[in-house]
Amino acid sequence: MLKASIALIASLLLLGQEHPTFTVLEKDDKVEIRQYDSYIVAETVIEGTFEGAGNDAFHILAGYIFGKNDKGVKIDMTSPVTQQQVGYSRYLIQFMMPSEWTLETLPKPTDPRVNLKVVPSRKVAAITYHGSWSERHYDDNLLALEHSLPTRFQQTGEPIWARYNSPMALTMLRTNEILVELKWSLLLMHSKVSKFSDVKLTDVSD
Repeated sequence: MLKASIALIASLLLLGQEHPTFTVLEKDDKVEIRQYDSYIVAETVIEGTFEGAGNDAFHILAGYIFGKNDKGVKIDMTSPVTQQQVGYSRYLIQFMMPSEWTLETLPKPTDPRVNLKVVPSRKVAAITYHGSWSERHYDDNLLALEHSLPTRFQQTGEPIWARYNSPMALTMLRTNEILVELKWSLLLMHSKVSKFSDVKLTDVSD
């Protein structure tokens, strides 16, 4: 009951109401397998620490949506803000763009550190947790996610940390997720080759 109440209150404190759309393919007590639709992001790469990179990047990306672009227009905030390690002390931070925009209609960033791109449709495993943004709390939940992955899937790429709330939200009310992109297990594909012989390549990679 307490967890449900915290989740409800946290949903009212989101950075933005729009978020990437997805279909839940399956779930258990801890993990959801999701198929995400494609969406557009504004992104930047920051050198820093796990706990500090998001704050360092926020003002860069916020500048873009608050009017630091070639049209001087403001763009609605969405959630979550995502963070993914892309090298030693290097992190990719992304803001999703509202679905009303396309790459053709979005204003161009005037800050060269900001890039616009399409994130393609993908299948992910996701774990949701509430509370601290500490690296220790993240590591604990990442371990729980990795231990709960169905054996027919393999993780591909680095985990993605998704934060849905403003830093002003009380710690206990923050909604966080960790996402890992999935691909079919090669062991499963080889052992079940006859079963998947009629599956198209696009189906395997989705």
